[in-house]
Amino acid sequence: MNYVQPPTWMRGANAPALPVQPPAAPVLACPPPAPGLALTPYVGSSGGDYIVDVFGPTGYLAQRLPGYAQREGQVAFAHAVDVAIRNKRHLLAEAAVGIGKSFAYLVPATHYAVANHKRILIVTAGIALQEQLVRKDLPFLVSILPWKFTYGLIKGRGNYLCQATRISAKLGGDKAEVAQISRWAATTQTGDVSELPFKPAPHVWRKFSVSGDDCPKAECSHFDSCFAERAHLAAKRAQVVVTNYHMFLAHLAVQEKTGGQVRILPEYDVVIGDELHALADTARSFFGFSLTQSSIKWATRLLNDIGSGALATQVEDRSDRFFNELRAYRRQPVYKARLRGPSAVHWLDFCALLNQTAEVYRLGAKTNTTDLAPHLKLASNRCTAIAQQITAAMMLTDPRTVYFLEEDEKTRVSLNSKPLDVSAKLNAGLFGITPTVVGCSATLAVGGSFDHCKHELGATDRVDTLLAGTPFDLVQQMRLILPKNLPSPADREWTDAAVRAFADVIDAAGGRTLGLFTSHKMLNKVAESLATYGCRWRILKQGDLPPTQLIEEFRRDTNSVLIGTATFWTGVDVPGESLSCVVVDRLPFPNPEDPVLDAISAFDRNSFMNYSIPRAVIAFKQGTGRLIRSATDRGVVVVLDNRIRDKGYGPRHFLSVFPPGILASDDIHDIAEFLGTH
Repeated sequence: MNYVQPPTWMRGANAPALPVQPPAAPVLACPPPAPGLALTPYVGSSGGDYIVDVFGPTGYLAQRLPGYAQREGQVAFAHAVDVAIRNKRHLLAEAAVGIGKSFAYLVPATHYAVANHKRILIVTAGIALQEQLVRKDLPFLVSILPWKFTYGLIKGRGNYLCQATRISAKLGGDKAEVAQISRWAATTQTGDVSELPFKPAPHVWRKFSVSGDDCPKAECSHFDSCFAERAHLAAKRAQVVVTNYHMFLAHLAVQEKTGGQVRILPEYDVVIGDELHALADTARSFFGFSLTQSSIKWATRLLNDIGSGALATQVEDRSDRFFNELRAYRRQPVYKARLRGPSAVHWLDFCALLNQTAEVYRLGAKTNTTDLAPHLKLASNRCTAIAQQITAAMMLTDPRTVYFLEEDEKTRVSLNSKPLDVSAKLNAGLFGITPTVVGCSATLAVGGSFDHCKHELGATDRVDTLLAGTPFDLVQQMRLILPKNLPSPADREWTDAAVRAFADVIDAAGGRTLGLFTSHKMLNKVAESLATYGCRWRILKQGDLPPTQLIEEFRRDTNSVLIGTATFWTGVDVPGESLSCVVVDRLPFPNPEDPVLDAISAFDRNSFMNYSIPRAVIAFKQGTGRLIRSATDRGVVVVLDNRIRDKGYGPRHFLSVFPPGILASDDIHDIAEFLGTH
């Protein structure tokens, strides 16, 4: 084990050396394509190695991008993707921030697609990356590469204007927004909500759109002019199709249900999963369910339209009682993290009522001759599904699924389920049948190992792995501060001590700080205390504005401080002085009340090491990775949790995410010296 010795800039004379493990060597060497195997529609100056022609010092990227410099990690990743595709293997790659991972996988993927008349599917977790790929990265590559390709974007139907929706007369305070959307709806050629110059409130946009579950598709009288259908058909003809994990999982579900006979997405030979760290949790949510009173109200909304108003009132009253009972049960001591015994509340008569509603809808669909008929059929199926979900939760039908209750800030309760293990589904629908899957993220490995990722995703065969290192000189650009004399987070005194330390940090940094917290309680405590202390820096707090606006304000106001919880541990990309310091209050272990963790702990005695540690390390890497976003950035990571130093797992798993040789201090005042703010 290497040790980082107290640096010359450290003021604390007695600060101990901090152990930091060196990073593991890449698991996969990335040679250039073997002679005779390259599928090359174009032969360039490097004798057929098209990757060198694109990424080399005088390559196509260098010719178009001022100040371009070849990055070893990017080239290694591109070669690894090329090898995986040609050899029909899978690749899991941790690609550090700044290497240019999008270009690294797009270049070999498009090259293969053009040479072999194949289709590439790119799947991401968020809309922001989808838009970047389709609006920026792919058009740029089409403009510079000697092989030309087509691309398209497939988004959920809820992103498109539905011409069959009927706007309610009860608009309330939403009239102005509805009027703006209505004017746009009269002229739009695409119906894509991203065309709007503003982001409509979700409840307003629902008046103009329809979800995939509620769309009758070919049975709709507007099907031939459907914006979503036209966009999907256009994208399906492309060689590169970009979509999101939710659409991809819906495709897998339909394939499983129909034995491969029905497809949502077009055929593909290669799947590239960007932001792969999000796939397992997204799959748990997708293959589970979440029921609220609004779910029931939406499923039964058509009863009045078919003259069954009395039944509608009966269902609504019974729904109120059911969810009130769930709320009361959740607040009792007997409820801990999840449902543990059958029949927590009365439910049989409610399910009988839902099944009765489904039958009324079914009969109505048979006799109704208007456009309402296909919607009645869908509503019937939805009511039946809800009754089945309630039955499963109340009876704990599936031992491999966790059933639990959640309550939001408005005391609205939901009944939820999540499968504990999605690896079998992902293996059967993805890794087990697709010739090549390339998965990448800035955070996939734990201690240099991809074992946790492989296990969660069911990636068991034909899997290579790659650690593509950062292009930045983190030893020079970054410092680590682990303040001394802080109590353990388990101590009652820790909260006040951590709040005072955070105030000292932002003073030393001159504002310019992103504070990442593991609970809303601590977030609110910090915000209140900073106001009491008369903090001289502008505080941007999660919840005060939409996240994108907060991040933009943080970027614009150089000396401001942004504080938030899980939302801001990812997705914050602010190069430059505005983000010069990242503060982590606690190591981001899963909440002990997390129902999935609680259920896993019941049968895995070593769940802390097998589940909690890997997830916490990946989240920690995500959070601290917000700091250095360019070669000219300088910054400090501050951790207010002394377990990172004092517990055995701290140095071994958490400190090891930093490069060997990084200078560390236990004195907050050293921040000012390093950043030049004193």
